[in-house]
Amino acid sequence: MNTREKKLVWLAGIMLVVFVVWLAAWRPLTQQRLTLSSSVTQLNDDLPWMRAAAAEIQRLGDAAQPVSRGGQSLLALAESSARGAGLGQSWRRAEPGAGGELRVWLENAPFDAMLRWLIVLQKRYSVSVAEASIDQAGIAGVVNVRLLLAEPLGE
Repeated sequence: MNTREKKLVWLAGIMLVVFVVWLAAWRPLTQQRLTLSSSVTQLNDDLPWMRAAAAEIQRLGDAAQPVSRGGQSLLALAESSARGAGLGQSWRRAEPGAGGELRVWLENAPFDAMLRWLIVLQKRYSVSVAEASIDQAGIAGVVNVRLLLAEPLGE
């Protein structure tokens, strides 16, 4: 090959190397940068909402902290909260036990209302269910319940 053709081949080789480097490295990097930039923009747009949601979660978490029973006995607390949960007609009997425990009998209690009541006792007053016996009452969604409620330690 003559000198002119050699220069042309070298120039084509250099251009091919530059094109391959651009295609293999530079172009993906710039596309990734654009993608990340748009992602950062989206995340910055979401940040105020996330902060507001975090504050709401914190507020709700603080509201769910156990509250003082105001000197109420476990029996009085259980009975009044059961009536408030719509279980007044189902309340049959309650017997205080040793160690601050309380045995409770409910008959023909709506299952959902009974669960909501137990959740309130646990979350709001830190009263736990030590034992539970739940039998279907013959009607869908209605149960007969025997519970052993336990006061939190230190009460």
